[in-house]
Amino acid sequence: MLPDLLKGVESARVLVLTGVADPELHLRAVCLGAMGVVHKLENPHLLFKDIRKVYAGEAWLNRTMVANAMTLLQARQRKEDPEAARIASLTVRERDVITLIGEGRRNKAIGERLFISEKTVRHYLTSIYDKLELDDRLELMIFAYQHVLAKVPSRQNFL
Repeated sequence: MLPDLLKGVESARVLVLTGVADPELHLRAVCLGAMGVVHKLENPHLLFKDIRKVYAGEAWLNRTMVANAMTLLQARQRKEDPEAARIASLTVRERDVITLIGEGRRNKAIGERLFISEKTVRHYLTSIYDKLELDDRLELMIFAYQHVLAKVPSRQNFL
């Protein structure tokens, strides 16, 4: 119904007034072309403000709706891309280790750079291999380059 309404009048700006607190439906309305979604229990003064904003060409969702929509989109992305979910599971420190692996550094050099022991580096690598479902350092480097977790070193670094 919403797409049909927008086809009829291309310049239409639709603000959906809803009594349903379902983030999935709110996101769907926006994806179908609504400029905003407002719950019917909103303060009437805010409703008029929202109408003016949408009329002026601005999109309108309250903070809760935006947060719910972002959470929903992130969950969808993780479902669609299992590698993205695995990458998201990495800690900041594990990403640091991957970056240094990508630079071609050995465990000792990584430990010195991060002020941790070589043994701790090995523990991080074990955790990284488990999370990313990889078997060894070479697979990790390839994965890191493919998913931009590390930069491919320039030729000058090898000369």
